[in-house]
Amino acid sequence: MRTIRSNRRHRLGLVALAGACVVVAAACGNQLDHQKIVDAAAASGKASSLSGSSFAGTPSGGGTGGAIGAGDQSGTGTAADGGAGGTTTGQGATTAGPAAGASANASSPGLTTPGQTGPIVIGSIGHQSGIPGSAGADMSRAVRLWASVINKKGGLFGRPVQVIVVDDGGDPARFQAGLQDLVENRHVVAFVGNYAAVTADSGDAYLTRAKVPVIGTDCTRPVYDTSANYLNECGPADISFSGPLLAGAKSGAGNKLAILYCGESQICKDGAAGARKGAPAAGMSVVYEAQVSLTQPDFTAECISARNAGATVLFPAVDGTGAERVAVSCSRQGYKPTFVFGSNGNKDAPKKTGLENAAMGLPIFPFTGSSVPAAQEFYKAWGDAYGGISQSSGAMGWASAKLFELIATKAVQTSHSLTPQTLFVAGRTIKGETLGGLVGALDLTAPGRNPSCYWALHGKNGGWEALNDAKASC
Repeated sequence: MRTIRSNRRHRLGLVALAGACVVVAAACGNQLDHQKIVDAAAASGKASSLSGSSFAGTPSGGGTGGAIGAGDQSGTGTAADGGAGGTTTGQGATTAGPAAGASANASSPGLTTPGQTGPIVIGSIGHQSGIPGSAGADMSRAVRLWASVINKKGGLFGRPVQVIVVDDGGDPARFQAGLQDLVENRHVVAFVGNYAAVTADSGDAYLTRAKVPVIGTDCTRPVYDTSANYLNECGPADISFSGPLLAGAKSGAGNKLAILYCGESQICKDGAAGARKGAPAAGMSVVYEAQVSLTQPDFTAECISARNAGATVLFPAVDGTGAERVAVSCSRQGYKPTFVFGSNGNKDAPKKTGLENAAMGLPIFPFTGSSVPAAQEFYKAWGDAYGGISQSSGAMGWASAKLFELIATKAVQTSHSLTPQTLFVAGRTIKGETLGGLVGALDLTAPGRNPSCYWALHGKNGGWEALNDAKASC
């Protein structure tokens, strides 16, 4: 096995990360372009149909977000998102006005929280902007979408749901500050759908002190499996790295593996280590490995070396655009291995040169191709709101929100109260739950007990086709 170490280093202070399930990079202190988020929410030239959605100006501190639910009505929305009232508050947080029609109790009939009134406030914090936002922003977007759907039905327990989204820019200090603000000033009852692959570890000590649960994550960090602060929607972090290889094996990719991983971030190295560990289970052996740079414009040398080593499968532990550059470089040499992705695989990857036959392994239900009603509900809601399909992180966000809805309902059924503590207690009773086929049979009775399940897709005719009848392999 040959290892190549690139001497290129990022000169712009980029905080980068890569892995089989999540590959993102973030500019420290990078300010989110507010209009880009609005444009994304109005994809396909459609104004978002999210009732009560608002992006009220560019938040201070370089943060961003959007929230659906109840909130201060003093701000001003934008034309693209329907012009709902809202206000920008907190460290990079944006909240929005209440959704129309949130008066009945259709989503949780007969259940109330006596003595607790006003909106149910939840937070979603993580990577929203820059390169990580391209992979991760759909997670919080899906949580907001769920809130909009719930609020149109009358909210939870007769109360509207408010989602506050905070961008940490890939900066651990901003992540910690955001957690503290959301807990101590915004009084969230839970965090839902945190896409924080670079920053999550830095916040665990505070979460332990604050005793506020995190329900649903990006699924890549070992801390999600070991810390009692997490009620996760997916299996152990290892499946985020081995799942893509297993999906590649299902698609007939071959058994000789090349691994490319970025040198800028630990999670790139974790992705490479996970691929090495998971290769035998997929019937693969690693024949070539190289460290590269996220800023590297060309990968011809690595492609030639991988081809000469006989690699038929290529695991790119780099960001999505980096993987596309690798594929172009290899194609120029007439070398077209099967690329295997986790959540770093772009929804449009099979349209790209050299990625036509890519494979993807995901730790929750696929963002396209599933026929189960619970997945179809998400596909329709996303299409109606934004048009098209989401990135895989959108499916993660939806599953996280659905898990919160289940845990909250159990909490109110047993205690008639919705607090961080009652959520923790209710969450630890979950066992054998699949959320209608969105996730593997969860076991949240203790950390790290969820099964190692993955869903496989492969590229076909410029899109993704679900394998195994879009069912989980566990």
